[in-house]
Amino acid sequence: MPIPTINNATIESAKLRALSVWNGYDPRLARHLDPSCRQMFYTFGRSAIDALDKGSNVNFSELSLRGLMRVCGLAALHRINDIEFTGLTTWFNEPSTRQAISSIQVNGGEAEAIQTYELLVNLSGYLTINQRTRFTVLSSRILFYLLPHLKFFNISTDIGEKLHIHHLNNTKELWLEINALVTEHSAQLDLLEKPDDFTDKTNKYTQLANTGNWWHRRVMDFAMLDS
Repeated sequence: MPIPTINNATIESAKLRALSVWNGYDPRLARHLDPSCRQMFYTFGRSAIDALDKGSNVNFSELSLRGLMRVCGLAALHRINDIEFTGLTTWFNEPSTRQAISSIQVNGGEAEAIQTYELLVNLSGYLTINQRTRFTVLSSRILFYLLPHLKFFNISTDIGEKLHIHHLNNTKELWLEINALVTEHSAQLDLLEKPDDFTDKTNKYTQLANTGNWWHRRVMDFAMLDS
């Protein structure tokens, strides 16, 4: 399938929305976000990165996960009783998960995207009480913030439709399509303005996120929806 073309104006507009959402206001929805994108980045990313550095365990609260669900437009999940909120903590603290994370080569092209997809599928199993249910969309958002230096992408029904892929049946195809799209537009994405956090050389969390082009992926979330 050919990679969709997203024009420069759409990417520039997506950047402006991403900057605003980072600071806690979504101009498209005309509403304030609590927590903000920035707060979610540090709530999940800082906790995970510090734990990986120290080889320690970490606990992710149900409150923080519900905040992410609310801000990411997954409010319907609040009414679902199948979510295992302790699943993220269990999954992240598993030695096998740590080994899988450490084995991923940053900027490893499609091979990296395949490895991150496998982690996505693995985490979704930990988040469900009913094993017939898979919270793939929720897992993608968690991992996007949890491990910002690795190629994780936000997926949704709307993004799948924009790329002409029914993601519930073809999640891996959608995942690799998004990866190819971000790679295709990387030259322009490199030129985009970023939040101050990402230009602060003393901020180890955002500097690590820069190695995996986190801001590229954040902007493309909105660009895909607007294409």
